[in-house]
Amino acid sequence: MITKHQVVHSYYRQEFHHVSLKNADNTPVRCRVNGKCKTWKTRPNEFRLPVKHGLRDCFYIDQSNAGEWYDPEFPNGVYPDTKEGVLEYLKTDSSLDLEDATVVPDSAVEGVWAVDLPDGSRTIVYLAGYKNPFGEVRELNDFETGEQPDQS
Repeated sequence: MITKHQVVHSYYRQEFHHVSLKNADNTPVRCRVNGKCKTWKTRPNEFRLPVKHGLRDCFYIDQSNAGEWYDPEFPNGVYPDTKEGVLEYLKTDSSLDLEDATVVPDSAVEGVWAVDLPDGSRTIVYLAGYKNPFGEVRELNDFETGEQPDQS
């Protein structure tokens, strides 16, 4: 599923794949961004992104059909184990104010990050697709929020 954040921050010729439709060679149907995303101040949940499929077929991805498309860079909600991946996940799944946040990886466990927010709270992010300390691969992204530990 494509979120509004992903659509607004998409770039020219970026590819999106369809969730269920397949080409003759069994690869997902693809479309490419061919214009700027349109948003409205009076309708904050709405957007419209012009895309192209094939040689001549052009259409829009909007809030009504965004669930049918996904970004192949983040299939099935798996985000990369990077600062950018953590911030992308939090922007799509939380309402946290990430302005001036400090993002630090866990030195022992892949896919676990600490996000210290300016208001004094700390969010721990667990990314899907990476092994937990018990060797099991996490199937879902998750996060928990609490207070930052004292630095004394």
